[in-house]
Amino acid sequence: RGRHLYEYLNHHLDQIRATRPGDSLTADLHVWPDFHGNRSPLADLSLKGMVVGLTLSRGLDDLALLYLATVQSIAVR
Repeated sequence: RGRHLYEYLNHHLDQIRATRPGDSLTADLHVWPDFHGNRSPLADLSLKGMVVGLTLSRGLDDLALLYLATVQSIAVR
């Protein structure tokens, strides 16, 4: 309580990394972040985003990993 959602997810990711290798956490989960088109450098408003590797799981681990995959995809763009 009293923490920002991103602080909570980052803390939870630290806990996950303590039990699993960090470089394999999102090996099967990929995000293409162009959900509202691409503004730069392609400037293509017709591009669509996607998430590959989702499961039906609703746990906190899965939310944290989706958050990590999204941050990674934005950082790589």
